[in-house]
Amino acid sequence: MAEEKIVKLSNPRLRGAMQALMAQNDVRHRMVVLEELLNSRFLCPFISSKAPVMDENGEPSFPEGSQFRPYLHYDRQGEPHMLAFTDEEALNNWKHMNKLDQTFSYLCSLGDFANIMLNYPEEEKKNMPNGFIINLADEDLLVDKDMIANLITRIYVNETEK
Repeated sequence: MAEEKIVKLSNPRLRGAMQALMAQNDVRHRMVVLEELLNSRFLCPFISSKAPVMDENGEPSFPEGSQFRPYLHYDRQGEPHMLAFTDEEALNNWKHMNKLDQTFSYLCSLGDFANIMLNYPEEEKKNMPNGFIINLADEDLLVDKDMIANLITRIYVNETEK
């Protein structure tokens, strides 16, 4: 696996917009959250088909041929959702709540989520995510697949208008 640069992720504007939306759920606050979603990156926990090996610096290295899939959370209706965290604090809250020590994450954008959903393995379509939940165990904002499609369309329209 290629060497990755460690990035300290922070999304204070998105977290602030999510908290404002929780305090007052109206069109104006929803639009601010949607705008912030377009510009945000997230930490997304994943599961590997092969256990990582720690290198001399204590960093995980995954054996060649490892396959990765997103960690899924199933809601009360049994619908699967990917997880996204705005920062390490939110990710660590979730890990602590679930007593997970060895969880690894990718840095993902909205486009990455759309790509994962569009290319989900055929044999696992029954578990295909219905979207993603931001900061499970904290603010818990659900971004469903229809919202993802609308946001991706918005990105495409904005790019073609330039």
